[in-house]
Amino acid sequence: MCGRRADGSAVARMGDMDMGYWGYYVVAKSGRPLSRLAALSGVRDILQPLEERPDGWQVWECPGGGAPDGAAPDIGDMNTLARETGAPALFGYVMDSACVVVEAAAPDSGTWTACIGREAMARYLGAGEDRSGRDADRAPAPDTRQDPGPYGSDAPVDRTGSAGTSVDGEAGALGSETPRAELPEDEAPEDEAPEDEVPEDEAPGADGLTVEDYFLEPRDAVERAVGWAAEAGTTAERARLLGLLTAVPEPSAEQFFFRFLDRLGVVPM
Repeated sequence: MCGRRADGSAVARMGDMDMGYWGYYVVAKSGRPLSRLAALSGVRDILQPLEERPDGWQVWECPGGGAPDGAAPDIGDMNTLARETGAPALFGYVMDSACVVVEAAAPDSGTWTACIGREAMARYLGAGEDRSGRDADRAPAPDTRQDPGPYGSDAPVDRTGSAGTSVDGEAGALGSETPRAELPEDEAPEDEAPEDEVPEDEAPGADGLTVEDYFLEPRDAVERAVGWAAEAGTTAERARLLGLLTAVPEPSAEQFFFRFLDRLGVVPM
């Protein structure tokens, strides 16, 4: 696994080299070391300084999470940290070097969440492997999300009738003796897309929720990020942020996170 030194170079960490990095990067502006702030008191003993800039911006690391040691430390919420410092703050929780949970807050504009590496995040949600130790603030569901109707999401879907109606048009109870999955292929609805054609970042997780339920859409996240940067006294370009939030994070998600900080203008690379 690898982290990052204050000069931006990679630093090896203990563990299986085939396993990616798991852990938090906390970013805030303060005249005191972040480890001395009340908002981060719960992880004070394991925070490690990575970068401290003359203008007060600091990056600290809090490694943890991933197999076999389970959940990451509870680092607290960024709204509390922003209130204490009087300046914007954010964290990035890196998951196996594949994706990043971003939570950001500012005294005036409030809290928002974003995701770097949406396809990889969808896989973790589907496997129930979000080990950040806390639920990300859920963004509003898109207007295009399908309404499950009065029977809920477990009702069979009939594109030509209502939920709870059998495929031959006769009303039937939920859980009919002839489930749709057993229909002969030549009787299956032609407009039903195969499961493997569902975009990976839209596939539901174990609880039926998708990446879009937990995180802002990339364009919405960009708008919040631009506002966050303005409150931090910097300027962020929308196009560059959008490109980063919609790309596959290669070679690693943690490198993309530091590019994200660079594009916010707070920790230039």
